[in-house]
Amino acid sequence: VLAEAINSTTIRFTWTPPSPQFINGINQGYKLLAWEPGQIEDFTMVTVRPNFQDMVHVGYIRGLKKFAKYYTSVLCFTTPGDGPRSPPQLVRSHEDYPGPIGHLSFTEILDTSLKVSWREPHEKNGILTGYRISWEEYNRTNTRVTHYLANVTLGYRVTGLTALTTYTIEVAAMTSKGQGQTSSSTISSGVPPELPGSPTNLAISNIGPRSVTLQFRPGYDGKTSISRWLVEAQVGVIGEHEEWHLVHQ
Repeated sequence: VLAEAINSTTIRFTWTPPSPQFINGINQGYKLLAWEPGQIEDFTMVTVRPNFQDMVHVGYIRGLKKFAKYYTSVLCFTTPGDGPRSPPQLVRSHEDYPGPIGHLSFTEILDTSLKVSWREPHEKNGILTGYRISWEEYNRTNTRVTHYLANVTLGYRVTGLTALTTYTIEVAAMTSKGQGQTSSSTISSGVPPELPGSPTNLAISNIGPRSVTLQFRPGYDGKTSISRWLVEAQVGVIGEHEEWHLVHQ
């Protein structure tokens, strides 16, 4: 018996029939079996009618999982029942195109950039070799930009966008077979940021030898998130025209 994968979902079996003197009855056919490791009772079976003309028989099990390991075996059966199985052979189905990525999402949306995140495909169908990410202005294919990323990458910051513009962003996984199904979504870039307003209601408390507590009300955020606060002070000499020094951020 020889079992070999011929594509990502099909295994071909080739075997020679047992000698008639060992069949102990009338040969009713053959059963081709395939099961995943550890699941010997949960097998896929295909019945093949006997062929008394050919010395070598050929049969197929189709519809198997892609890039999956299977133990395979063949048996001959008569009216009373099944004969012994042939020694199992371990076969792996071929790689195929991967399925779509999972959970395409967008965060940190600014006027000229945004972050794209995703999860690995549920159906890898092989060894992932990387991801392809593309973006373009909505319905303007001539603006398309494409990058190829490593297979461990699950996020990418898209830069160089135009403010207040709708983009189509696509991500697809790849195996050695090629690029899988594309997942796409549209997203609009943010508004251009402006300078933030000054804080108000500044209060100082808990004054110690080397520390104080500052409380204040944030001002206008400039249409984006505040990245940090700077605390400046006049040290030693206080006056309208004296220099301010950065003491905390």
